[in-house]
Amino acid sequence: MQKGAIVTVILIALVPCLVHSFEMQTIPSGTLTPFWVVPKSTVGKNKTKVSPYKVGSFKMMKYAVTKKDYLVFLNENPDWKKENIAGIYADSSYLRSFDNKPTKSPITEVSWFAARAFCENYGMRLPLLKEWEYAAAASETKKDANKEETFLRRILDWYGETKGKDMK
Repeated sequence: MQKGAIVTVILIALVPCLVHSFEMQTIPSGTLTPFWVVPKSTVGKNKTKVSPYKVGSFKMMKYAVTKKDYLVFLNENPDWKKENIAGIYADSSYLRSFDNKPTKSPITEVSWFAARAFCENYGMRLPLLKEWEYAAAASETKKDANKEETFLRRILDWYGETKGKDMK
């Protein structure tokens, strides 16, 4: 291979990263006591404490991936389009309501495999489960807002779980 061809290959590989970049945010290290984990012992369940786990510092996109972002990815990677994706990588709900009209609303109905491919295409990775839970537990004022009633109400309302119900 000639020098010019190598440079062209390198530039082509870099173009997606240069053309489409995402604002990343450093999430500081810390600990999280998961409220969703069942205690290891069912004897004295109310007395058994769940141990917090440590999470190292990591980077995460500051904003959610939008439909517009995902459309760019699909155009660059047609194998991930709904009509082309292999059944092993997505089920029938994959991009069910995606209409190819790029908007700034978050993309939904993607598979884990597609999300991983999106991240890898732009030199990123999906967060580990503990990283995701740690980031999702933070409110605007606390690293771990899992015990704040207003925070939990907002999350549940967002998912539609408390509409018309009293939260006790």
